[in-house]
Amino acid sequence: MSMIPIGTFGDVNPIKYGGGILYKDGDSYRAVHFDPTYESDLYYERSEDDEDGFLIVEVRSFDVEDNVITHLSWLDNKDWDGIADSISIDADDLRELATDPDPRVRLQVYQSVAGYWGWGNLDHHPGRARAYELKKQYGADIEAAHAYQANRRHSAAENPTLAIDTTPLRMRAALIAARLARGES
Repeated sequence: MSMIPIGTFGDVNPIKYGGGILYKDGDSYRAVHFDPTYESDLYYERSEDDEDGFLIVEVRSFDVEDNVITHLSWLDNKDWDGIADSISIDADDLRELATDPDPRVRLQVYQSVAGYWGWGNLDHHPGRARAYELKKQYGADIEAAHAYQANRRHSAAENPTLAIDTTPLRMRAALIAARLARGES
């Protein structure tokens, strides 16, 4: 089965400004993250045809597991407490979000870990490519993911239980909404 793009994260232009694509692959999920390397001398080279054509981008990919804590077993409780503190939510709530059934919520947990420890800890061997090459490879997937998200937002307007905002500062709201949906207080 081929991977189906179901969402983007980070910037709306993830190749140029950082972010990525979330894919569904059968019963599993995979994220591809783009990280423009501003340290590179090559970053400042420009193509006359494409203003960011020579931008060098690191590409990392990782599985979005059902249990982020188990997947990132190298983190201890003190690490999880620090990550939770850095995004202003309770550590127990972050641990609960790490097993949320929605892969987009779990992806936000991975993003929070990367924000605290760096993306290199999720994939130690990133690929490197020029932005124009990545646009050719991933451009259609980014557009398809944007369309999927727009359709989901439209469906959410008709069915508010589908609307889950998973930005890092609103992870707590996603947790509360999930608890309320389950009938918990």
